[in-house]
Amino acid sequence: MNTKISVIIPIYNVGSYIKKTIESLAVQSFKDFEVIVINDGSTDNCNIICEEELIKYNLTYTIINKKNQGVSNARNQGISLAKGKYLYFLDGDDYIEKQCLEKFYNYAEKEGTYIVFCGYTHLSADNNYSVISKVHKYIDSILEGKDAAARMLRNEFWISAISGFYLRSFIIEEALKFPTDIKFGEDTVFIIKALTRAESVGCVKEPLVNYVRRGTSVTKTPSTAYYNLHDSDVKILEYNKEVCKDKNIKNALLNYHIPRNIIRIFSTMAKGGADKKELYEFIMREDVRNFLKGFNPKSKKFKVASLMILRFPKIAYKVFNIYGRMGKIQ
Repeated sequence: MNTKISVIIPIYNVGSYIKKTIESLAVQSFKDFEVIVINDGSTDNCNIICEEELIKYNLTYTIINKKNQGVSNARNQGISLAKGKYLYFLDGDDYIEKQCLEKFYNYAEKEGTYIVFCGYTHLSADNNYSVISKVHKYIDSILEGKDAAARMLRNEFWISAISGFYLRSFIIEEALKFPTDIKFGEDTVFIIKALTRAESVGCVKEPLVNYVRRGTSVTKTPSTAYYNLHDSDVKILEYNKEVCKDKNIKNALLNYHIPRNIIRIFSTMAKGGADKKELYEFIMREDVRNFLKGFNPKSKKFKVASLMILRFPKIAYKVFNIYGRMGKIQ
């Protein structure tokens, strides 16, 4: 018999966190769901801990153990195994509030929306789950999908991998999958594509999910994978040009989202003391420079940052690095 919700959890070396994740599912007020765990080649014992917890709480589950192929591949495999009417993606180091699934489900059933999202909270795993930041931006009414995509790219709201809830038949019919050729920003590519194809998008105006930032988070420890954030943006731009062809989405990408993310990449990498040569090579790429040259932000902060990175990248590196070490740049 089909279940109402399939909760898909990719896990990779999350032995210290998975208990809290599964516990948050065990106490859900909504009970008609299955848990699909894809163990992406973990080298710790998190898959064993996970299964012990699933059995302990008598949850309906499937665990697949496979070689490491990345989170996108794991999520895609979860989609193929899912039987629920709706899909929800949860990471193995994050957790959700008690009424999360109930509120998602009730909203989707009542409004008939293809996608529902909620607010979320960034927490620090290194400091007893203290709050780092809150992403509590919402919409006041149900939106058409392309409109929602353009608004998200202008940062009027944001949907993360764990704050979206999807009608499974829609995902299957549109053959939507997470891209497997990038290691950062892959969820944004999936979400924007899903939004552009959805007839309706709504939101539950509450922070129902908790994103746990670990000390090994890419945003704290610079990795070359972070440059993939720009690659994901280019993928979205190309998709819009070839498939979607929406002017509002194009404008949001060129005049807001892409140049701001370039500045974000530069500041984050400089803050963490990333390899200067690699960072300068990135900022000297013709496409990157063209995106920044066409950027005319209203914000004085972004205007100054853009000009500094374009004209004086070495000075910009020092400034971001110093302020980053002082805790001034997040």
